[in-house]
Amino acid sequence: MEDKDKKKESKNSEASSGGKSIGIIVAAVVAVIAIVAAVFLIINKNKNDKDEADAHKLIHVSAREATIYEKGSIDCYFCTDCGKYFSDEKAKNELSVEEVESYIFDKEANGLVEYGDDKKLYYVRNGVCDPSFTGFAKLITDWYYVSEGKVDTTITSVIRGEVYGEDAWWNVVNGKVEFTDTVARNENGWWYIKNGKVEFKDTIGQNDEGKWYIVNGKVDYSFSGKYEKEGIVYTIKEGRVTHAKKKSGYDAGVSEFYTDKGNNSEYFVNSTNEAALTDGFKYYYKRTGIRPYLMILETLPSESIDTYLENLHKEIFGDDMGVLMVYVVFEHYTWVYGGENGSNPIDDDAFDCVYNAIRRNGDEKDLAALFGKSLKDAAVDMLGEDETTTETTN
Repeated sequence: MEDKDKKKESKNSEASSGGKSIGIIVAAVVAVIAIVAAVFLIINKNKNDKDEADAHKLIHVSAREATIYEKGSIDCYFCTDCGKYFSDEKAKNELSVEEVESYIFDKEANGLVEYGDDKKLYYVRNGVCDPSFTGFAKLITDWYYVSEGKVDTTITSVIRGEVYGEDAWWNVVNGKVEFTDTVARNENGWWYIKNGKVEFKDTIGQNDEGKWYIVNGKVDYSFSGKYEKEGIVYTIKEGRVTHAKKKSGYDAGVSEFYTDKGNNSEYFVNSTNEAALTDGFKYYYKRTGIRPYLMILETLPSESIDTYLENLHKEIFGDDMGVLMVYVVFEHYTWVYGGENGSNPIDDDAFDCVYNAIRRNGDEKDLAALFGKSLKDAAVDMLGEDETTTETTN
């Protein structure tokens, strides 16, 4: 009985040992399957990653600072097919354009934009300066000449281009179009400017240096003689007007009475006060027949004042009679010259009346009023009150 039990025990023991072996084998198989599955997943994941990266045509974009001429960027990758940015070469982490790009100007900026402490003007397209652009561009109400993407404030010339939709030659002063009337220069000569642009006509033009004889829009330095326009006869010497007179014998125009080169003076003549000057000068001219002329200078001329007065009198009046006054701002002093040494001089009485009237009104701070009143007083001192004027006034 005991033996049977032992045998049974023995069998049970064997059966138990066999069960353990089978469990180990099963566990081993499961482990192998897990490893194989993991390897498969890794391989598959790598394959998917590779497939996804291969789906893009990536180029590396190096980090760079934004400049006036180029947008900036962080270090990243760009797909030339889909136009997207990624932070990694596997194209897993997409970046927005805003995350990648940086600009000196506003990204949406187009046209003229101020930049820097000196507020230089640049012509911008989509946030970067465009050096390929040369021409005219508008900023608010002003037009500027742009050269290779920048406004050059050293440029002063007459330049062709389109302003307000009109293709013409425009007067550019320090990089900006000046919509004024003048005579201005470029490499081809001096040109008649009307409201900022060249007008190709025959006329008389004027700038700070005087009046000029214009043929087809350009100063004609080859001409000397007489030129009549709108009832005024101009005497021309090598393109420059030396004298102008109405056929009636009465000169016309503000410029026939003064030239103001004292731009830094608090007294200078301008549109608000010039009538005070010209009214007095016209009165004197009408009463006496002597044309007065005032030259305003900032400083003394380089030549001697006597030589300057003699040459200027000859240039302005030619062989005609006239009284010349030269006021120098820096000196706060006036020279009066009546002509001599070939010029037709005024007599001593007429000269003294002008000289004394200017001295008498010397406390007047407004330059136009000072000379206008002085010339009117000089006419009265010389000839008495104008009875016609007195009767009309009363």
